[in-house]
Amino acid sequence: MTATLDHRFLSEDGWKLIAQDFVKTGMLLDTINQVVSNQTVGLSEFGAELRKREITYETVKERIAQDKDLAAMLNSPAYTDEQKKAITNGITQQVMVELGYKPIENVLIATTEPGRDGYQIKGFFSLETGKAYINDFYNNSNADLLKTAGTETQRAIDAQEGSKFDQSKEYRDARSAYSQNFGSNIASYADFALYFTGQGSLSTGSNSISTSSQTLANNAEFKGLNKELGDNLTKVYIWKGYRYGESAFGHVSASIDDTSYSFGPNGMDIKPVEKYINRQKEIRSGLAIEIPLSAAEEKQFENYLKSYDGKYWLNYCASPINQGLQSLGYQFDSQIIPMSFYMELMRSNIGKNPTVIEQNK
Repeated sequence: MTATLDHRFLSEDGWKLIAQDFVKTGMLLDTINQVVSNQTVGLSEFGAELRKREITYETVKERIAQDKDLAAMLNSPAYTDEQKKAITNGITQQVMVELGYKPIENVLIATTEPGRDGYQIKGFFSLETGKAYINDFYNNSNADLLKTAGTETQRAIDAQEGSKFDQSKEYRDARSAYSQNFGSNIASYADFALYFTGQGSLSTGSNSISTSSQTLANNAEFKGLNKELGDNLTKVYIWKGYRYGESAFGHVSASIDDTSYSFGPNGMDIKPVEKYINRQKEIRSGLAIEIPLSAAEEKQFENYLKSYDGKYWLNYCASPINQGLQSLGYQFDSQIIPMSFYMELMRSNIGKNPTVIEQNK
């Protein structure tokens, strides 16, 4: 038996190539993990997902090798807006280009102004402006800044693929984990690329917090954004008539996040929206329209539907939804017939983006 020595062990450059092999093996394992554990990534996407990581890594490595000034900023704490702008845009914009997307601008904010659902945020991608807002308050190092910029880059990619971020909360949480994974990969690739090109490592030292006039202007712009835009999780469904009796003229139901609310002779039926829709599709088709409520309005509407105790013989299927929306201050004429209710919501500009739900064949 003879042993063969890998001659890469004999030089520093050889060690770097061996380390790069481990990085590439990590891409494969990461892809497998996402396909297995994340509901937003299908098995059929395995090849594309692996290729995406390979392109991202090569782009990050080439960008750092070619731009010595950027590399120097990455491996030392950042104290100026110019440095932070280079860190958050210098790599992610090129990654978007190489992946086939239009690059977005990452702008710096430093604020405790909440984002969607009232949460404090590290980053926020806006469908209104097409920008990503990177919060200097909660990103304390270059590694944090680059990871967050990468996360918002993935959200921008999803938007350019047509996402309105209006899926169920379960799906959005899974997609958020996917985006954060993408951001972590970009930061990890940058750290390795700095080592591979002999330019240090990605700084985890504490940065200063920006108080510049431009950051204050960005804060004001961020404060004026509709944080719920693209997060329309309240929907009203108009179902086709079925047989005779109370459902002959159709039916109206609503959903908030992943929960369905349907009022009938036995009171309010509350169940998972996917289960409810699948049951309806067995017997009829329908229409779904988005009702773009704020987080506070959505919560109030949800509480109204959950606690609704009206008697069916004095009301009708659309009554809780009619009354619940009107309790929020929305002005429209109450309707008894489901299709008339749909037309009234669209006429009054309360309903948005109608989509057809096909009956199962």
